[in-house]
Amino acid sequence: MASFAVRPTTTKPVKMSVPTFDGKDSDSLVFWVREIEIAPSACQIYDARAQVAFALSNVGGRARAWAMARETATPGYFTSWSFMEQELRYTLLLANVAYRHRPSFLRCKQGKRSLQDYVMVLHNLEAAMAGAPHSEDVKMTVFMDGVRTGPVRTELFRRQPKNFNEAVHIAMLEDHSVRSAQGHTPHVEASEGPIPMEISLVESARPQKTQRASGRCFGCNQPGHFRRNCPTNPRKAPRDKKYAARPLLIASRRQSRKTATPSRGGTPLLGDFAPRRGR
Repeated sequence: MASFAVRPTTTKPVKMSVPTFDGKDSDSLVFWVREIEIAPSACQIYDARAQVAFALSNVGGRARAWAMARETATPGYFTSWSFMEQELRYTLLLANVAYRHRPSFLRCKQGKRSLQDYVMVLHNLEAAMAGAPHSEDVKMTVFMDGVRTGPVRTELFRRQPKNFNEAVHIAMLEDHSVRSAQGHTPHVEASEGPIPMEISLVESARPQKTQRASGRCFGCNQPGHFRRNCPTNPRKAPRDKKYAARPLLIASRRQSRKTATPSRGGTPLLGDFAPRRGR
């Protein structure tokens, strides 16, 4: 049986994109340094000066001005990436960075944030405190105390996790279960039997049918006309006040003609409307 030699595994360099550090936000220096530490290994950059050149190509703003001033004054000033990182931390990172972020970490609450955002804020604050991490008991206490009141908080105190990662895992599972239950709509199958009727709807429909059968107006409840011709309909109201009293004037004239006493010729005159004097 022929034996095959094992082919050596060769890794190809990976091209990575690292954001530019401009020096304005000193808190982001910790995250940028970590990305620079990962990128040379992925790109297979092992030479010390090549690593420094890669780091210099990803700085901008005042950080680049400071680094190039050092390199211009003393060529080859940054002998290695570790030395450049040390100089960057000493120059751009504040000395009391851990003291500034520690109160924010201890007072951090979930509030209106989602659970994922709350965990991310805690991780960022912990990473910003470079060189001064909290113990597992402190992190777990801060996390459990900051979770807002609800099913997730109840589940955390019921399970009593042993460390921070376990507490986050339990909270994530419970939060997912709660959101899945709230967003699930149960499917109701249609019954084959008769559908019960609402008594209130039937009772409210009876007066309308009776009113329509009697020929009464739906607006004023008076017989003889429909709602569209009702005098109390606001849509049929006169647009000008000048003609508002015209129906009343016409009605009064008709009533006067019926009750007026006819003259000699049978046609009422103007004088017939006036009261007669005694002879």
